[in-house]
Amino acid sequence: MPEHPDASENDVSSDTAATTTSSRPPWVRRVLVVVAVLIGLGLVAAAGVGVAFWQVRSSTQIPSADDLVIPDPTVVLDKDGETIQTLEPAAVRANVSLDDLPEHVPQAIMAAEDRRFYEHSGFSARGIVRALWTNLRSGARQQGASTITQQYVELAVEDVDDSYMGKFREVAVATKLESELDKDEILENYLNTVPFGRTAYGIEAAAQTYFAVSAAELDVEQAAVLAGMIAAPTAYDPAENPEGAAQRRDFALQGMVEIDALTQSEADGMIGTDLPELRTQPLFEFGPDAYFLDAVRAEVPALLGEDQELGSGLVVHTTLDREAQQLAHEVVNDHLDGTDHTGAIVTIEAGNGAVRTLLGGRDYESQQYNVAIRGERQIGSAFKAFTLAELVAQGYDPDRTRIDAPQTLVVEQEGGEDAEIGNYGGEGYGEVDMRHATVDSINTAYVRMAEELGFDAVADRAESLGIHGELPAYPSLTLGSVGIPPIQVAEAYSTLAAEG
Repeated sequence: MPEHPDASENDVSSDTAATTTSSRPPWVRRVLVVVAVLIGLGLVAAAGVGVAFWQVRSSTQIPSADDLVIPDPTVVLDKDGETIQTLEPAAVRANVSLDDLPEHVPQAIMAAEDRRFYEHSGFSARGIVRALWTNLRSGARQQGASTITQQYVELAVEDVDDSYMGKFREVAVATKLESELDKDEILENYLNTVPFGRTAYGIEAAAQTYFAVSAAELDVEQAAVLAGMIAAPTAYDPAENPEGAAQRRDFALQGMVEIDALTQSEADGMIGTDLPELRTQPLFEFGPDAYFLDAVRAEVPALLGEDQELGSGLVVHTTLDREAQQLAHEVVNDHLDGTDHTGAIVTIEAGNGAVRTLLGGRDYESQQYNVAIRGERQIGSAFKAFTLAELVAQGYDPDRTRIDAPQTLVVEQEGGEDAEIGNYGGEGYGEVDMRHATVDSINTAYVRMAEELGFDAVADRAESLGIHGELPAYPSLTLGSVGIPPIQVAEAYSTLAAEG
């Protein structure tokens, strides 16, 4: 019986389909299924992120620069809980129009903080990817990739933090801000609210605080100094850290070259030079407690972080004894009256380390440099106590340890040069014990003992007691030839007094 003419064709077609299907390995089908599922999940996730993005964007209200709240005053208390002073925010904030500023002021800010400000739409995708990659490689958040728009959102909107979710919210709100305000308005709001340290908010307050001029009067270098401070205002305070502030100024100046705000020649004329003259405006009234308050101002952000400064609504409990502080002020001024000299006093209670007095000069109004915490002065024979401490630490008995104390002593220093050490009055003592050497402050005995103990060991002992900074291990170290701030000496002696 003849076959139907289409039957063979159908059979061939069916066989071909079966062969094609059966020729595809099972693992390929599984991979295709997984890929399809992943694509589907990706689309769902993307849709979810998009919905969340627009929900955050639409639900967040952005206050104007005028509505932002300036932090409350800080109250500083003495050891008895009595108020030393209420510290109002310095210079507070004074808004300034972008049109009233010379071009180089906003240009310096953009050069330091956001060189593509006029090109992006609120955030930098390239910066976010770079920061994310850096953070993933380090295992910690090291970069935030915030544009000027994002920084303003951080200042203006609550519940925006440095977490990844906080950054997501920040980016969403930044795009909303860019859709509601033009670039100049955003930049002006930012310039009027960004903190510059010392509780100065905005470029006008910063100009007055650091240079005693209005923002409209800032020159290029002054603007670059302020721009460089924004990343970490306390760390780059030009009065506290001139080297760091100069590096940040140079960074801003070079950035101005890159955005065509300066020529390289113009920038080179300022890069690497000394900082412009500063005018430090105190945050408090003048008086006996002013130097102590100056020390508190430096200590608060060091203890609590960059965001915590005087003028930010804190209650600061201190250990100041105001009666003793008044007495210290009177003693220094009475003793130095009629001279051009200055003086400093620091007293620390042994056992608990409480600073009872801290006076950094005769008059804070005329001398704001705090000698007590910044002044590096040679401390002379006061350093011998640290050599004696190392002697005891190495197991020697000062009463039984005898050493020759000639009139002069020649000691070889590192580098091959000899150091000649003499005693006060040119006197020689022969062999003495270390108690005698301490009572009479015999230089040659102490240098010889330091040589026996090891100059490095003496330097390490001083550091362990609270003396910081470079302590060169040479013979005259034990005679106090190195400059050390008074507060460090007081801290070290209080440790010894507490048998620490």
